[in-house]
Amino acid sequence: MSGEIKQIEIPIFKDNRGQLLAIEQNENNLPFLPARVFYLMGVPNSQKRAGHAVDSELFVMALKGTVTLINTAKSGKVSNWKLSKINVGVYVPPFHYIELVDFSADAIVAVYAAKKFEDTHYFSLDEIQNRP
Repeated sequence: MSGEIKQIEIPIFKDNRGQLLAIEQNENNLPFLPARVFYLMGVPNSQKRAGHAVDSELFVMALKGTVTLINTAKSGKVSNWKLSKINVGVYVPPFHYIELVDFSADAIVAVYAAKKFEDTHYFSLDEIQNRP
């Protein structure tokens, strides 16, 4: 997988029984095998989550409501990703500094991580920008 942050749309399969959304590792879906999944909910709109980079691949998606993912690149370039569709998420490569902001009152955000919590290292924006 490239070192670029990018949006990924997961296909929804529909038939007369309803809709199915499957998260799986393959070239058209999740680009890594998750070792951990966690959920953010009940986050007040004025609060931020994340505010760091990690040495793990991540995939972030809003299961319900909306949230904005802000990525600050090593170069200082800032990009915003508004997540509001259950089947659209953002792939975050290792060492990309992110913040999650502007949570709607009903937001439920899923984060898939390639590493377990105890195996993950966290980095500040300064550490990322000064990284060789």
